[in-house]
Amino acid sequence: MTLCDAFFQFIVIQVDCPNSSNLLAIITGPKITEFLNIMKQKNSLIWRNLSKRLDDNGLNVFSSIPISTIDDDLRADLDSAMVDRETSYNTVVIIGHSGSKIWPRVEADLAVCDEPVDQFSIKTVNEAFSELAKNSTCEIIYPGSTQIPLQKLGKFCGWGESSWLGINIYKPFGTWYAFRAVLLSTLELPQVAMEQYKSPCLSCVDKPCLTACPVNAPGEPGEFDLNGCVNYRLSSNSDCANTCLARYACPEAKDFAYPQSMGNYFYGRSLQTLKRWEKSGR
Repeated sequence: MTLCDAFFQFIVIQVDCPNSSNLLAIITGPKITEFLNIMKQKNSLIWRNLSKRLDDNGLNVFSSIPISTIDDDLRADLDSAMVDRETSYNTVVIIGHSGSKIWPRVEADLAVCDEPVDQFSIKTVNEAFSELAKNSTCEIIYPGSTQIPLQKLGKFCGWGESSWLGINIYKPFGTWYAFRAVLLSTLELPQVAMEQYKSPCLSCVDKPCLTACPVNAPGEPGEFDLNGCVNYRLSSNSDCANTCLARYACPEAKDFAYPQSMGNYFYGRSLQTLKRWEKSGR
């Protein structure tokens, strides 16, 4: 039995006893520092094991942030997506992928699953936390029925800055990364944030995204012509129905660009969403 496990057992015994004065003595005594250090080391090991398991399955981008550090507006967005409101969570974990590492793990299921990427991500995350983070509780709030401001959350975690393409861009990966899961955990995991970079768009002189886009939709952050982009994608014989010419023209981190089959899948899915939106009267 480890010291950490013994300490937990002793606390439980003392709490169950009518006289809990010994518990107060332990908590306020010198052993608490040793106990907290053991817990910190244990949670760091859990995080390393979780990170490796996720990375081995193509979910190779992740951050963990104490919930207490999140601003009120973003915290309210996360709270609105919670189902379990009785549990006190300590950490929000953001999981994603960059490039095409995840693609071989989901491509074979495209014909048999409605949401193969989401289903794979949820299954992989649940299995990892169930096996490697036992005696803790976690709740996946994305993917889910409630929308979460992923770009806002991503910026808070250092996952890139706004680009001329209306999506976030992160220098090591360009625009070729995506959020796959957001979960809340009762564990006090170590704070892990991405290294922050300025948007590569700021130093891009040629702006090939502008010349590649048939409708000149790219623009400075906040000025992307979303209507022009959507209308063109929905038009007959659109060259951007199942792709984005501007995104593929971006010179940043081209080695991470999605292969054609992966790009066609994601843009094909988004096109179906746009068609349903158009049919509903926008």
